[in-house]
Amino acid sequence: MEWSAMIPAGSARMNIHFSGGALTGYGVTPAEYSTDDLLVQRIIESSDYFKTGKIQLLRSVEVEGKGREVLGKKDKPAAEHDTQPEEAKEEPLTEVAVSDLEEAKEYLVEQYGVARSKLRSRVAIVDSARENGIVFLGI
Repeated sequence: MEWSAMIPAGSARMNIHFSGGALTGYGVTPAEYSTDDLLVQRIIESSDYFKTGKIQLLRSVEVEGKGREVLGKKDKPAAEHDTQPEEAKEEPLTEVAVSDLEEAKEYLVEQYGVARSKLRSRVAIVDSARENGIVFLGI
């Protein structure tokens, strides 16, 4: 849906209007704002809304030699957004050999302090491992 953010910019406030969002039976499409003005981009990216994740970078587009950022109001989990630019390279993951899911879960709890309540399925265990820069072999 739509949202107008009042973002502090020094002693003034900047009104940024996010539009184009929708709530349907198929899910949520976040409202978006795009700019090629680097000053506006920096103001948004230094705001508390951006730092806390309410505003997220959805995609970055190259426009006539200038970068253009498309930002969105967070209406659905970050995993559903394409938040990494295409040219970004993933860091290599550390491989850890385990014999089963329980051993993988135990490793995450002991080595990274992940809460057991977040590790209830194979998908949750694999996702948590990836967030911590590892991949389990054997599961």
